Amino acid sequence: MVVTFLADGNASSVPGGVEAYLIFGTNSTVTGKSGCNAITGKSAVAEGKIAVADVVTTDMACAAPARDIERFVLRVLEQTMTYKIEANRLTLATPDGSGMQLVASA
Repeated sequence: MVVTFLADGNASSVPGGVEAYLIFGTNSTVTGKSGCNAITGKSAVAEGKIAVADVVTTDMACAAPARDIERFVLRVLEQTMTYKIEANRLTLATPDGSGMQLVASA
């Protein structure tokens, strides 16, 4: 589950009622929800970085704040990200300074 967004040196929580999550599969896939729409794509992990490609989303119209969260998630996924895993928390960071923190769910 995405719990925190990182942008411009600031961290902000996902608004209540908005669900965003990513599942990195063992077969180089990524699936999830970007705030409003379902997403699927391919992922590659190498040298401490994650790249996501060929992202496809469903096409539901979304109102704010879900629409804004979705735009942010998709923008982050367009970039090659560094990652850090601490306990159950995954931090993804992009070269432009944005990113996300995700917490594993049971």
